[in-house]
Amino acid sequence: VGAGWIGAEVAGVAAGAGAHVTVVEAADAPLEAALGEVGALTTAWYAAAGVRLLLGTRVDEVRADAVVLEDGRTVPADVVLVAVGARPRTGWLGDALPVAPDGALVVDERYRVVRADGPLHHVVAVGDVARRRSPRHGWVSGGHWDGALRGPAAAVRTLLGVPAGPVDDPAPYVFSTQLGHELALYGHPLPTDDVVLRRGDDGFTALWFRPGSSELGAVLAVDRPRDVATARRLFTGPALPRLDRDAAADDARPLKAAALA
Repeated sequence: VGAGWIGAEVAGVAAGAGAHVTVVEAADAPLEAALGEVGALTTAWYAAAGVRLLLGTRVDEVRADAVVLEDGRTVPADVVLVAVGARPRTGWLGDALPVAPDGALVVDERYRVVRADGPLHHVVAVGDVARRRSPRHGWVSGGHWDGALRGPAAAVRTLLGVPAGPVDDPAPYVFSTQLGHELALYGHPLPTDDVVLRRGDDGFTALWFRPGSSELGAVLAVDRPRDVATARRLFTGPALPRLDRDAAADDARPLKAAALA
């Protein structure tokens, strides 16, 4: 249940191991919550991998031997995996710290927990529990492994009172192996962004530009290690990178050639 990052990964591995796999997704495309319209480009991967994909379909009940869909159909099942997202379990904090409605602790760019009257200088949070304010990307989730890997070093510097220098603002990063394809996402796509595609025989790259501008908010590279390397370099500066849209869409040119000074 769920055709997001985890659901797609498990479906591909299970099908490759010989299992008969059905993926039930409530949205109209896989990865729609994360990638918007770009998620639809992954739809054909399921059939190619031998996976049955049911889109726009909600689950009504999970039984011991089947999943009952909202439209009345029944999908027999020996094992059911529900991969529909996650929320931090922060109830144990009680009233000790301010918790957002989704359970997250809101932290500033230096990982300090933020209250209504400002940040707490002696309390930091990283990883799944935190939603961080990024100077480049706005509010980003810490729920991916890269955030948990890189955040603690910055958080410890904050706790130790290391003199503040340039903010360590790692770009949100997700990588995934899905149904025989390698995906890498850098940055933070927004629903209001303009999407530009680079397409070729070796896969595709999607670029999210802030509306009407040359500012690049995110890059998704599929089966394209060269564009992955370029995306990593693009998001190392203090501000969002700027690219020429027409040059970025030209798949005959390297992505790095589209960068503007």
